[in-house]
Amino acid sequence: MIFTSLNLRGLGGSSKITTLRRIFALIHLDVVFIQETMSEAWKACQFFLNIFLGWEVSAIDATGRSIGLLCI
Repeated sequence: MIFTSLNLRGLGGSSKITTLRRIFALIHLDVVFIQETMSEAWKACQFFLNIFLGWEVSAIDATGRSIGLLCI
């Protein structure tokens, strides 16, 4: 299995989407952990499910200044 962990500091930028797609296509990752999503869990899950069809996603909400976590 191939794992990676990324620190995104927010999910909103279109350049991040392009970069993530490129990384995932080149490396063929099995599990991805993302920290500092700065997003509500359901929004982060929906974001990745729309981009990467067929993947499983679980998330933990960002609360105040605490970071959100995502496992894909």
